[in-house]
Amino acid sequence: MRLPSPTQHHRLSLAALMFGLSLTSSVQAADQALIDAARKEGQVVWYTTQIINQLVAPVASAFEAKYGVKVSYARADASEVALRVSNEAKAGKMMADIFDGTLTSAALKKQGLVLQWLPDSAKRLPKQYLDAEGYWAATNLYVLTPGYNTSLIKPALELHTILPFSLGLSRSCKVLGASAGLISDVL
Repeated sequence: MRLPSPTQHHRLSLAALMFGLSLTSSVQAADQALIDAARKEGQVVWYTTQIINQLVAPVASAFEAKYGVKVSYARADASEVALRVSNEAKAGKMMADIFDGTLTSAALKKQGLVLQWLPDSAKRLPKQYLDAEGYWAATNLYVLTPGYNTSLIKPALELHTILPFSLGLSRSCKVLGASAGLISDVL
């Protein structure tokens, strides 16, 4: 994997600083030179798949208040974020300082566009929520639990009769109490 250019390293360091702020109330490892460089640049650009009013706007506001650096963000689906970052990198005109998404990190890591870094606060998370090589931490935990109308479906009906086999569920799995979990990636 190639190393990020100095400009990419600067931008990804800003991303790390911003992500660290989203995980804790303070960022202990904030480097003053990095903060000064961010202020000189004038803004942080964030491509996100997150919900604007639940996460993005509050994190951006906290970052702006703490560091005096404007955060501009663009919301898109994960595949659109990955394509945009990849195309900007190929064109040599990277606009994003930070990106997130459920599908973006692994593909962009293969292209050498992800900096290996985890904030100290992320290291408190269980290992299954962290990339084994230290490139990202999960920000979302999705718990998928099927619900059904007991007036229309018998409670003891086997799950495979109402859900497709492609879910990889056992034929012996019953609807009652069945659930599945999914961790999405970040940064």
